[in-house]
Amino acid sequence: MKLLKNICTNALLCGFLFCGCSESGGEKSDLIMLDLEQQKNNAVSLNASELIRSMNYVPLETVDSSIMSGNYIIRQRKGFFFVNDNNVENNKLMLFDGQGKYQGQISRQGQGPQEYIRINDFDMDDNYIYLFNKHQKKILVYDYDRRYVREIIVKPKNISGIKKVSTGFVCYRELIFEPDNYKKSAPDLILADEHGEEINVLHYRTMNLEGMPPFIYSGLVKKYDNSVYFLPALHDTLFVFDGASLRPAIVLNRGQQALYFQDVRDREKRSAASAGVLINDFLVSDQWVILRGVCQGKTTMFMYSKATGKLQNVENIINNIDDSYNMQLPHELSDNTLFDLKWVSEMKEENKVPKSLKNTSFKEDDNPVIRISVLKIP
Repeated sequence: MKLLKNICTNALLCGFLFCGCSESGGEKSDLIMLDLEQQKNNAVSLNASELIRSMNYVPLETVDSSIMSGNYIIRQRKGFFFVNDNNVENNKLMLFDGQGKYQGQISRQGQGPQEYIRINDFDMDDNYIYLFNKHQKKILVYDYDRRYVREIIVKPKNISGIKKVSTGFVCYRELIFEPDNYKKSAPDLILADEHGEEINVLHYRTMNLEGMPPFIYSGLVKKYDNSVYFLPALHDTLFVFDGASLRPAIVLNRGQQALYFQDVRDREKRSAASAGVLINDFLVSDQWVILRGVCQGKTTMFMYSKATGKLQNVENIINNIDDSYNMQLPHELSDNTLFDLKWVSEMKEENKVPKSLKNTSFKEDDNPVIRISVLKIP
């Protein structure tokens, strides 16, 4: 397809520009090309048994200090679940073990030493947990026993989030509404060392349009296996930073009706885009790429198997494994495992409590239950 070839060529050119051609042998050859346009009209509903090998459920323990609000971010590392509750008045990062038992809170909200005004982002590696507060420009470092280790002051300006990599921290910032100064916007991705000092600029912002509120279309930054993946807003190339350089990893074809930055001020093109594909989130692992978004006005997932090269437009996953609630949009993809959450009150209201939890004593306002779904490897 001519369009896809053009996109791929542009992506490779961008890769050379961003990487600075610093790698011997040029760009890497493992570029994935996903033709979403071709699958646009092929939305399917799948039985969970077609994708998933096993399911189990972990209720997150509910005690006074672990009560979660409806706005949270959850991640998993080294057998622990980390939940950042974004409640403004009681913002906290909580640690649960693999069975969902509450282990305690990491750090505390405040303006003193070892405290944060707000957790704007957090990350982990094999040794430490990193809490980032953009207002104080600091990273609080803790070990897995929740003991304070040190504080890192982040030197680059206007940083809103961090990802820990082997060479330091990939720092990024959200799009800011500066219509008159969009050409002077700061870089999107910056590599800082273990002390917060800037090492290198990885990607320059080139996507803002004068007169538009660009924060409506934020870029996406995710981490998997010590690599950071970056999908610029309304673009078709997903980049990866592997600790040494930034390069294109996945190229998308969203079709002629897709919305692009040069079109966001055109009312007719914005209207036509409702019949196309808009990607607003993604998950990636060694076996799978999952793109979440809207296709022809319906919420959907594009699921790509690296093993088979098969791409599917999946609008629904019916749980025929234990006949409880259907698969939600996953919150996390770790290795070959999907995580999604359901509130106890919702399960009871829908009469969809999993069989393995039938004898569990729940209260209506208990914390959510994590469902762990191990994907089949073709």
